[in-house]
Amino acid sequence: MKRLSTILLTGLAVAFLACAQSCDEATANTSSSAASQHDDEADAHDHQDDAPDLHDDHDHGTDDEATASHDDDDDHDGESLHEVGHIVVPIEQRGRLDVQLATAEPGHIEVTKAFPGEVVPDPGRLAHVMPRADGIVREVAVRPGDQVRAGDILAWVESNELAEAKLQFYSKQSAVGCCKIEVPRARNILDNTHKLLAEFKDAPTTEQLARFDVLEMGDLRGKLVSAYAELVAARRIFEREQDLYEKNVSSESEYLAAEAAYKTAHARLAAASDTATFDVLINYTDSVREQQVAEFEAVAAEHRLRLMGVDDEAIDYLTSLVPQPAGYEPCLCDDPNCDDGEIPSVMESLGREHRLGWYALRAPFAGYVTDMHLSLGEKITKDESVITITDTSSVWVHFSIYQKDLLDIRTGQPVTVDAGFGAPVQKGRIARISPILDSATRTVPARLELANPDGVLRPGLYVTAHVEVEPVVGQVVIPNDAIQTVDHQSVVFVPEGDGEYAALAVTPGSTDGFQTVILAGLEPGMQYVAHGAFDLKSMNAISNSDAHAGHGH
Repeated sequence: MKRLSTILLTGLAVAFLACAQSCDEATANTSSSAASQHDDEADAHDHQDDAPDLHDDHDHGTDDEATASHDDDDDHDGESLHEVGHIVVPIEQRGRLDVQLATAEPGHIEVTKAFPGEVVPDPGRLAHVMPRADGIVREVAVRPGDQVRAGDILAWVESNELAEAKLQFYSKQSAVGCCKIEVPRARNILDNTHKLLAEFKDAPTTEQLARFDVLEMGDLRGKLVSAYAELVAARRIFEREQDLYEKNVSSESEYLAAEAAYKTAHARLAAASDTATFDVLINYTDSVREQQVAEFEAVAAEHRLRLMGVDDEAIDYLTSLVPQPAGYEPCLCDDPNCDDGEIPSVMESLGREHRLGWYALRAPFAGYVTDMHLSLGEKITKDESVITITDTSSVWVHFSIYQKDLLDIRTGQPVTVDAGFGAPVQKGRIARISPILDSATRTVPARLELANPDGVLRPGLYVTAHVEVEPVVGQVVIPNDAIQTVDHQSVVFVPEGDGEYAALAVTPGSTDGFQTVILAGLEPGMQYVAHGAFDLKSMNAISNSDAHAGHGH
């Protein structure tokens, strides 16, 4: 039994030693197999006649050359650079490649941010032409797309409302003309009446009062002169009866009757004087008030005409039709058809105006007819827009700022507007940025105003707004052509001597489309391929970093 145990222990020990030796041999065989496979691939690369490569004359599959390449790469061990590939340009191809080197150095780039936008009309240069009075379209002078100048006639409209307004203006102007005659006449009557009453105080004779016959006083002159004559006659009778009574020739009753008649005549003259004084003052005051009211109503009637689009020339013409009486005889303010043959009737005056109720729709400024909603014979109302005029010499561009770019965009920043289709770019500045975010698009509306004298920017056109933000300064700024993509990584080629180039992984930053800031991977002062990087990449000779297993990158 003891012997059996010894045999078993000895067998286990031998098996353990055999297993350990087998594992060591397997490891060695694996390494040898990998090396042999590497040598075979390199040998196939050197001798494959059916598929010639750009590097047939360059054998970098030997252990010596791999070691040499590894030694060269080790020169960058202290620079924390990451090499993702390696290129060796064959000697016979070096002359055909246009490779230009440059030194990495600091710089800055003008960064722009692009936003979609749309050209819209300048609201200050867009007009909706609306009828100033309801009416019927009698003539249409323009069509959509027509170019018009300021004041051009767009259409003719016939309106009963306008005709009534013109007749009212005519009537009010006539009333003003009549009142302008009545006021001076009332003033003359007032002044002459006061003169006559003052004359009565001096007890003038009938012959002395005759000079008032030519003065304008109306029917007051007759009343006052009659009362004064009665007073003079009563006074004379009274004075005679008084003298006879004192001489006891006349009875007391006759004396008292004469005295009473005299006092009555005096009272009648005083009453007539008071009435005349009041009447002439009231007449003059009323005349002045009526003139003021008539002038106010005439101004209101004229203002109504102007609101309906009637210009100065038409108003002056209507004013000229108002009859002007010959002389200073008053006319009835409520009836312009005076009987005086020298004054034409209303129908005679207005009958010559065949288009009394017609008015023109005119262009408020130069531009294009961009919309029309009227046709011949159509009834239009003053609360609707019938023609739209757009001046495209000045336009706005609306664009939307993304939420992530809000901190970079400010009012006043330069903007380049690109409409595409070969149109020249337009330059302007941001005029306004909305303080409110559009909840639907999550963007902020902004606008700029552009001069558009040639009409290149048409309203409704989609454009791209390139906003210039603050320049970006970088420690390394290189041309965009120097950056290539290898295995989904951005790389820059750096020379290693004797036609060899390393592909260094870099981290690109901001770009203006021509240059790019390198944030990491390329240090200032290093040389890199500035021109011809794409040609190097296209040689298909980049070795993955796995092929340089010993590299310390």
